[in-house]
This record gives sequence, structure tokens and C-alpha cells, in this order.
Amino acid sequence: MPMANHSALPSRQGALAVGMSLLMLLVLVVPMATPLQERVADASHSTFYTPQGNSVGVNTTSTGVLSVPYNQTFSGGQLDVTPMWAEADDTSARFGIDANTGWNGTHQSTQGIGHGGQLSLATESTLATLTDFETLIETLPDWVGQGPNHNAWNVVPLTNSTAQTGQPSVPTHGQRVLATQAQGGLQANMSGCLASPAESIPAFVDRYNLTVDHWLAFFDDDAAWVETRLSGGTWQVLSPSTPYTNGSSLAGAPSNVWSGASNGWQHAHFRLDGVVQPTSTTLEVRFCFQTSATPGLRHGWFLDNFTLSNVGDLPGAWFHGNMSGDYANNANGRLYLPANLSQFSGPMRIEFWANWDLEGAFYDNLLVYVSVNNGTTWAPVSGIPGLPGNGLSYQGNYYMDESLGWIPISYNLPSGVSGHPNASNVLFQFQVLTNHQNGYGGFASSGWEGIAIDDVSVIHRPGTAQSERLQLSNFSSDTSGQYGDQRGWLDPSNTSINEWNWTTAFGMNPPQSMTNSFEFSMTTPPGWSIDGTWPDGWELGEVGYTSGYGPGSFHSGDRGAAINLTTKYTNNVYTHLISEEYTVPNNATARLSFRSWVCTEHNWDGGGVSISTDGGQSWWWLPPQLNGFHDQISTVNTNSPFFGQGIIDGSRVPNGCGASNLRDFELKTYDLSNLSGQPIKARFSFFSDTYVEADGWYIDDAGIEIDVFEPSGTWTSRSISPDPLFGYGWLDGWFEQPNGTTLLFDVLDGQGQPIHGHQNLTLPAHLALDPMEHPSVHVRVRMSTNDTYVTPLVHSMSLGRTTYIGPQHVLNTALGAEKTTVDSNGTLVVLEPFSLPLPSAVSCPHDGYRLTTVGDNLTWATTNGLLVGSGHVPEPVKTTYLNHSFGGDLSLMTEFTLVGSGGEGFVRAKAELDCVVPPQSPNVAIGWNNVSVMMWPPTDMSNRFGLNTQIALVEHDGNNLTWSPMSSAPSIAMNNTTLDLTYRSLDRFAQGSSLGPGPAMTLMLDNLTNTSEVRLNGVLQTTSAGMVVLHYQGASSCPSVASSHAHSTFNAHQLACTLSLEVQGRADVRISNFMHLLPDSLQEVRVGSDALNSAKQASTGSDMRAVLDIPLHVQTAEGGLRVGLNTTTLPVMVETVDDPNYARWLPEQTVSFTTHHTRYNPLALAEDAPDISAVSLWLGST
Repeated sequence: MPMANHSALPSRQGALAVGMSLLMLLVLVVPMATPLQERVADASHSTFYTPQGNSVGVNTTSTGVLSVPYNQTFSGGQLDVTPMWAEADDTSARFGIDANTGWNGTHQSTQGIGHGGQLSLATESTLATLTDFETLIETLPDWVGQGPNHNAWNVVPLTNSTAQTGQPSVPTHGQRVLATQAQGGLQANMSGCLASPAESIPAFVDRYNLTVDHWLAFFDDDAAWVETRLSGGTWQVLSPSTPYTNGSSLAGAPSNVWSGASNGWQHAHFRLDGVVQPTSTTLEVRFCFQTSATPGLRHGWFLDNFTLSNVGDLPGAWFHGNMSGDYANNANGRLYLPANLSQFSGPMRIEFWANWDLEGAFYDNLLVYVSVNNGTTWAPVSGIPGLPGNGLSYQGNYYMDESLGWIPISYNLPSGVSGHPNASNVLFQFQVLTNHQNGYGGFASSGWEGIAIDDVSVIHRPGTAQSERLQLSNFSSDTSGQYGDQRGWLDPSNTSINEWNWTTAFGMNPPQSMTNSFEFSMTTPPGWSIDGTWPDGWELGEVGYTSGYGPGSFHSGDRGAAINLTTKYTNNVYTHLISEEYTVPNNATARLSFRSWVCTEHNWDGGGVSISTDGGQSWWWLPPQLNGFHDQISTVNTNSPFFGQGIIDGSRVPNGCGASNLRDFELKTYDLSNLSGQPIKARFSFFSDTYVEADGWYIDDAGIEIDVFEPSGTWTSRSISPDPLFGYGWLDGWFEQPNGTTLLFDVLDGQGQPIHGHQNLTLPAHLALDPMEHPSVHVRVRMSTNDTYVTPLVHSMSLGRTTYIGPQHVLNTALGAEKTTVDSNGTLVVLEPFSLPLPSAVSCPHDGYRLTTVGDNLTWATTNGLLVGSGHVPEPVKTTYLNHSFGGDLSLMTEFTLVGSGGEGFVRAKAELDCVVPPQSPNVAIGWNNVSVMMWPPTDMSNRFGLNTQIALVEHDGNNLTWSPMSSAPSIAMNNTTLDLTYRSLDRFAQGSSLGPGPAMTLMLDNLTNTSEVRLNGVLQTTSAGMVVLHYQGASSCPSVASSHAHSTFNAHQLACTLSLEVQGRADVRISNFMHLLPDSLQEVRVGSDALNSAKQASTGSDMRAVLDIPLHVQTAEGGLRVGLNTTTLPVMVETVDDPNYARWLPEQTVSFTTHHTRYNPLALAEDAPDISAVSLWLGST
């Protein structure tokens, strides 16, 4: 390098800056004596680059990542790149209830709407039909039918002109009778009953009788009889006063019955005094018939003048007041009543009936007291202010100062009364206090004014099964007025106004009689009835087309059922439309089905459906199903009978539910197959509150469908595409296969033809499908049954990467059949502890899994699963959710062991893998001139960074059979030969990592013989003759290293790894689903100085003092990266300035400075660097 000395004149800028006129500069340029120290640039932190917005990949330029001073050069660098594994899309094909998508596909003698949406054989015939409400007959309000043919009952008018031979021509009263004529008479082998509403049993029973006029038109071997039921108990045969005339041997009929034909009306009488019980509150009567197997038409049974009568009690009651005007002011009337309660040891309550017209509030009231010390002290029983006080509620009505009749009143007795030493001499006091004004209740004096009481009782242990009633007095005779009289006595004081007096003008249990001659009827389909609020409730008929409310017409035909056919519904309605009774054979499919159009005040009003399996005695609401059946759960009105239940109110109708929103009726179905073997009734209930009314509820084509099944059928799925990276996965689902049924699965190609080796499969079905050969497939389910009432069921199914476990999965294994059983509800009951390894399959790279369990949990044991989250939903079905993580590791195959401890009640479970996918085709460049520093993939590897799915070389006995990654894998015929599969890997160890994860793949081995032996890397595999699908994973990342060399770009060794498949004997082999995870997630990339300085050159400008920014470009076709970049630099010129001899100087004074400059190329020290042509000196304050 030449040497030179230069004197430089000061620049004008510098001179002006320091206020000097002359400077002398001595420049010394000298050769470099020794190499300069290399400088490491500031470390670059790793940066995460993820797709933004709707992009699936990254395409970004990042500045501020790498910078270098102008006068320095790069000597080298390193790029650290880590794939960001992203959550993979769920590409599984799902069907059935779990997917909430139904069974999209083609049904041939199968269905997907029964059994709550499970796939089953289709209906062969229907045992009961829906009603379209077109055929209507006269029926009785509130009367309910039971039995298979109860829909034969109806109300008919009788006239001489319509009467047939053997029928009555005229009723005994009125114009109509109750008869079995709804179907034109009765045929052989029919039976059915019709039950009256529950009638209240008189409080005082005396000569309580039932009478009915009836006409028999049966065969001699038929049967007719009467039954009663008390307080909703069991039905008992009721014997008439004149005994039944015939014996019967019909199954289901009592031994003594009526049968044969009458020549005229007969009067039947039944004594009920000995039938009713003291604790009974209601009585129901039903009329039953059963015909024999003798063929032929019978007219059946005709009934009229159904009468319940009771002579009752003698009149008599205590009354305080005035029978013809205002009662006295300032009264203090006291009435005493004795009681012997020594036999009672538990809680007690006094009960009496009261009838009042009394001012109430805090003015005029009846108070009740009790004494256990012969009246020395009194304990209040009724509370303040007494009866009526501020009013009370009874049977849905609120009563204040007028009761408008007799109402039962009850008060709890103090606990000290029970077991008191003087409990045999208890006294009760009934005290009436009035103030100084208004001697009447209500708005004005009207007739009698005051209060009457009757029928005083004490109830022991009220509300329990051990309840006992002790009647103190019914006041049927006058009192003696003496102390201790059981009929009561007055307070002897003559200073207080006391208007208590015994009178026969009042009486709680007078004679009563109720007659129904069946003149009042309504029109319903046969067997159907209407109950509740009427006539503002359900109506059946045609809609009012011009009403402006409702749908305008019904779904089918002209008629249907509605809450008001011609206008909007009214307020305060609670009404029921009750279906006929359907008998569901054991194991038969049954479902509620109807067409619905509804619009109500949302949440406040609406409809609900309940079910009865005891003939209508008790009802339970259908559990909420908000995915199509119910609209929502009633939550706002605690007074609604639907509160907390699912309701149908139109709230889910888009754009409002009113008549202006034209729409079709909605099909509503609810699976009732769990009620097989039982009689079923459905009840459609509607409720409205006090405010806001709307169109109402309209239903059509309603009832319960009961199915028997076709002997065989198939369902074929829609077209299914594979996951673009992981393929098809496996076929699994929840299913039931009862004895005598078959359930098989086929996989079809895109043209609907069965794929070889994928027919007659059972669940779980492990597949060996090459997506290149089969870009789409269909799944076909084949079902058959030997019992037309029983069908196989598929609850849910998927083709993907979900493992299902249900009772059938466990029972299909030898261990499960030994250690478990299934109860009547289909729940798997674990009898003894067991550990059941589940089949492993090549799946996808996954970093965890999610378990969903219905019922009790079974343990899913894995080697590295860590619980990271959980949830539990107790209702409507106990369900547990458990999320597991592998702690940052990845797995390629499922490895579950199902463990039962004993005693669990397991319903079903599934394990869903958390599949993750690495970035695709990453590319990293630097500089504005895009100097590439890292591109993926390396040679013979797939474009997924971190996951290799490409086999580089296939050799069969030394012959190259390698196929293109874009081609389907061939079937390789092997006969005592070896197949070597070679794949590439990057590894920091020259001989490969000793640990996993190893490569995984699926092999389909076909045409195996009994003597064939298959070994993978020397390990004997379990096979059988015919075709076998094997899922294999190596023990380490590179089980056998065929070659190894340092990679030119990556700071790693590129390995050629080999898997050996040896077949002794014969087999045809196809390989699919090959996957290999790189052993090191982070890849180090060497970045040379040439690339770095080329990128620097693109950022160089004219400012030699600048720090240059070199951008980083990151691109992926899909997914994200974590990138870090570190570099080292060397200076290209070293400059120093000697310490000056002057700290200050005067204007026009000459001063001198000495500087030293060395210029060179640190990357090529022998190179002759350019000469320095000029040096500028800059002076500044710092």
C-alpha cells in the first residue's frame, strides 16, 4: 500500500464552525501490521412470523433485524429457523348425532331420523299412524282413553232412523250416549278403556254411589267391566250391586264380567262407601272392554246417565255473624273445642273448612289458639291478623274478604303440643274479633255477613305416608253448651259480644249428585282429547283464512289443531291436547312427530310437550332439545308451568314469527325409542300469561310413530376427500349391534365401487388408502336384522382421526366381554378391573388430545399425556371434558390403553387428536436484493418444514422401484424378498439420533399365506392369512443410517435412513401414510460472508458514517416461522487522531493535527486496497 503525507486546507464549514482561519493537517497512511479483531454484531432476538389477516402463509419484509456500519464488512453469520406448528384444520368427515349434521347421503331401506338421529334400518310398517285431523269425531272433554283400541270410544247421537239392529235407538236421557262406535263398532281381539276425570271424594261419605245406564252389544265370549282408581293409584275392578252376569277367560279381563247382547237399557248400581279410603281425595271410573278372537262385528257398549251421588252429612256448622245483615261491631266471640291428642307423637296440623264474608285485613278476623293447660294460657295457631287477614291463595285463586264458598284452612300446631303430658286435654279456641265499623265483607252488606266453620280435624304427620286424620267434630248436631262437649261450647263471659251460634243454615257436606248424560262433547280425532282451559284453548278444524293470524292453512288437508282457529289466543290460558295411547313393542323405534307453526310472546307464553306412560295419570316434560325441537328454555316467568323447561314459542324464527312472515310448518320429531315396551301418550300443552297475545300454536300431522324395520338396508355417504397432508385416517364411531343383527362397512371409490381390501369392515376400521389413487371415497354402511323389531344403530361416525369407545367396542373384545356387562339402559357396567390396549394407527403429528366422556370416566392411559384442562357438565347427561398435552412433544401414532377400575357406569367416550401442521416451503432472504439464505426442502424431502412425507428411494432386492411423490404407491409382489425404503433426514449427529420419534407408515399386506412371515427392521410382525393392515413406527429417528454427510447449507448432517421390510413367503405390499419428524425442531443455517456483503451492498449509500439496515424477507406457502439471525463483522478501515497540542487558539493562528489511516480488505488480506485520495477533518464541540 503506498504511503503519503498530506496537508489539508481546512474546509470553509470547519473553519466557520470553530472560528479559525488556518489549520495544518498531517496525514499518515501506514500499512497494517497485524490482523484486526473480529467483532460480533449485536445478537438478533428470535422473531415470530405468522400469517396475517386472511393469509395462510407469510410474506413479509422485516427491518431492524440486521444492521452494520458502513465501514465494516460481514465475516459470516448463522440463521436459526424453527417451524411454528399450527393447529390443523379438522378435515374429518363426520356423520350422526355427534356431528349434528345428520346422515347426509343415500338411504336404501335405512333412515337417520329415528332413535334421536341415529342411523338405523327403515320402517317396514307402522303400528300407529299420525293424525292429520281430517277425521274428527265427538269425544268427551277431560275423559282419557287407555289401551290399544281406546280410540273406539266416542259420543254419538241416537235416533230411530240411524239405529242398527242390536243397538239402542234412543238414549235414556237427552240425545247422546257414550259408545264404542268411533270405528264403526268393534272387531275381534280389541281392547280399550275410557276413564272419567278425577272427581273429588266428598269429605263425608254416606251412601256414595255410582249408577250408569248401559246397553251391551257383544259376543258371549267378549268382556265388559268397570274399574275405579283412588287418588291416582292402581285401577281396581268395581263390582256392581247386582253381580256381573258372565265369567271370562280372556287374558287381560277379570274373571267376572258382562258379555253378550242386551234387549234393552240396563241400570247398573255400584256402592262406593266401602271402596273409598279415608285418605283418598279423588275417584276415577273407567269403562273397559275386550273382545275375543271370534271374528265378526260387534256394536260394543253404549252408556248413558253416568251419575255419582252422596247422601252426605246432616247439616250443621258454627256461625259467627248475622244471617240477614251486618255482623256486630266490637265483637269478641269465643268458641271452644276439646281434643285428645295423646296418641300422636309427631308434627300436627289443625284443619277446618271456612266460609266467610268478613272485612279482614287488620279489622275483622277469626283467630285460632291452642291450650295444653286447660285454658290458663293460649298459644296462637293462626298467626296475626288471622283469617281472612290479607287474603290467601287456594287452587289458583286469591281470596280476601269473601270466600264465595267453603275453603279448607289449615295451621301447624306448636311442637310442644305433641307428646305433652296433658295432650289428652287439649283445647282449641276460635275467636272472632271485629272493630267498631263496617260489619260486612266485600263492598257492601249482602245477605249473611260473618264466618262459618265446619269439619274440624287434626292431621298427624301431614304430607307423609304415615299421615293420620282425627276428626274432632263435624257439627251435625247441636251442642249441649257444656264445658267439654265435643261439639263445642261458648265462652261463658257475658261482657263480650259473642255471635257464635250453631245453625243448620250452613253445612260443609250436604247431599250432592253429579250426572253426565254425555250431551256436552267436542270434536277430536279418535282417541284424542282436550283438557284444561276451555273453550279458549285448543280448537280443531279449519283456520280462518282472513283472520290475519296464523299460517292461513294447515300443512296437510284442511283441518288441524290450533290455539284459536280464527284469531289470536287469549290471556291466562293453560290447555292440553292429548293424543291417543300408542303401544310400543319392545325394542321398536318410536318417535313423537308433528308439524308445528307457532308465534307467541317469547319466553312468557308458548307450548310444551309432555309424555305419559301410565295412561295419563302422570306426565313428564320432554327434556330440552334446543337444536331443533324446542326454541328455548322458559326462564322469565316463575308462574309458568313451563318454567325451567323447553318451550316452543317461535323465538327462533328468523325475521319474526308473525303471520306476515310467510313460512312452512316445521317438522318436529323427538325420539321416544327408550320407552319401548310401554304405552305412550303425548300431551301438547299451551300457556299464556296475563299480558301480550300473538298468533298462537298450530299443529298438524301429529302423533307417535312406531316402527318395525326392513330386514336389510344400506346407507352411502356423500363424497369424502382426504386431508391434504394426513390422508383419510380411520373409520370409527359409536354403534350398537344387538343379537341377530349385522353391521358392516365398505369403503367405495369415487365411482361407487368397493375398494379392494376395504369391504366387510367392522369398527374401528383401519384403512390403507392412498390419496393419490383415491382422491375421494364414500363410506357404505350395511345393516340387516333377523328380528324386524330390532335394528343395528350407528350413533355417530367419522372418517378421520377420532377414536370412539362405546359399550359395543369393549364387549367386542374377549377381555371386555369377561370384565364388563351392559345394563338395560345400554350403559357399560365395569364388573372387574381391566386394562385394554386400543389399536394404534398412524394419525398425524399431534401435541395432545381431547377426551369427551358421557357417564363415568374410564382412564385413557398414555405414556406422556398431561392433563391441562377439564370441564364437567352434570345435566342433562353427565359429561366430562379432559384436555391433555404432550408437553411440547409430538406424536405420530395413537397409543391409548383403556383402564377400568370396577364399578363404573360408562356410556361412551371419544378421543380427538390435536393435530398440528408445520409450515410449507419456507424461504428466507436478506437485503433489498433478496439474497436467498435458506430454502426448503432439501433434496429428496417434502416441502413441509419439520415433517418429511417423502420416501427418497425404494429398492426391491436391489431393483429401484422408487415412485414419484405425485404418484400413487404401487403394489409390490414379494416372495422371500426384502424391500428397502430410504428417506432423508437432517440430524446434528452423523449417525443419527438414538431416540425417537421414529418414522411411521401404514402397510397393506395382501395375499398372505399361513406360512408367511413379515419382519420390519428385523422385528417379526403379527399377521394372518389373507389381508392385513399394519401401522408401524420405528424405534428411533433413523433406525439404520445408509449414508451421512455434512449439509452444505444447514449446520447438520444429511442422512439417508433405511427401513427394511422382509417377507418370508409371499405377500403383496402397498405403503401409505409415510411420516417422519425431524429430530431437531430448530435448524441452524450457515450464512456466508458473500451473501451478507451482497445484501449489504444493496443498502450502501453515499454516507460513509451511516449504519446500514439490512432487511430480512420471510416467506412461506403456509404457516409461520420463528427466525433469529446472528452475524460477525470486521472493519474495512482503521482511523485514529493523535492527541492535539492545542486546547484553544486565536484567529489567524496556524495549528496542526496528525491522523493515521489504514485501509484493507479483512476477508482477503493479500488484496491491494485502493489508495486514500483525500481526508476531511471535521471539528465539533464533542
